[in-house]
Amino acid sequence: MRPTVSVIIAAYNAQNTIAIAIESALVQERCKVEVIVVDDCSTDETFAIASSYVNKDESVKVLRTPQNAGPSMARNIAIKAACGEWLAVLDADDYFAPDRLAALLTVAAREGSDMVVDSYEICHTQGQSSGISRFTNLCAPNGVLPIKAADFIKLGLGSTKPVFKRSLLCDTTLLFNETVNSGEDLLLYAQILLRNPTCQFSNQPKYFRTEHSESLSRRDRVAFLQELIGIFELLKVNVLCAAHPDNDILNAITFRKKVNEDALVAARWRLFLANRKLPDFCTVVSLHKLIRHIWCKKMRFAYSERC
Repeated sequence: MRPTVSVIIAAYNAQNTIAIAIESALVQERCKVEVIVVDDCSTDETFAIASSYVNKDESVKVLRTPQNAGPSMARNIAIKAACGEWLAVLDADDYFAPDRLAALLTVAAREGSDMVVDSYEICHTQGQSSGISRFTNLCAPNGVLPIKAADFIKLGLGSTKPVFKRSLLCDTTLLFNETVNSGEDLLLYAQILLRNPTCQFSNQPKYFRTEHSESLSRRDRVAFLQELIGIFELLKVNVLCAAHPDNDILNAITFRKKVNEDALVAARWRLFLANRKLPDFCTVVSLHKLIRHIWCKKMRFAYSERC
């Protein structure tokens, strides 16, 4: 029987978390899943732990990348091996609530959607919720909100993990960009939405995202934000290459890029202060961006042009 959802897990040195991620996908209620784990040439026991599930459950597949190349290549290998009607990306240190996929597919069926984006909860360590959630202010609890490409970009929804029809990739030949180390999710999902599929935001935080000091976005915040700003430039080129460029999308890109430029200035100031060094000239000149970043921090996930 064909799976309804292919859950894709790219893993690298995730021996301490991969089991919880896999099990959270396998126990999904009212939904037939296949779980495809692609190990990115881990140097620990990640591959062995993931492989142990193959003999326990026929819905689990475990593959490996030919060389360590980052999550984009691993996810692309999984996508090419997927059989489900829907795709759901799960990071190796995150996990699903047992009814997450069923809840999102219910929204998709009711609204006739090709893609569903949801809010999520943040964990400091896997399995321990911090009580902090993201994007739960966009609409009422359990409510839905139509989402277009401009909304996705402007609201900063690139950190979400949408569930979407596999045909959206087959029809457009899109995949994760393997030359990008940060923001690859944002880039792919925004590129999909540029094709105008039907998409809904569902305010049900049933994805649990682990944010810790060793993640790239925190370990080297400056490099992460620099690459993220580059993603917005790539998206701008995509939009401008269209026969009729959408001004709403271009404005959304400009707005979100400005938010990240301000965050980059703040990250550089924190780095200078931590190292007790004087900031360089460019950073001093950008002091107004630091002030704007602090002043507008609470409006990052809301529609606002005031910043």
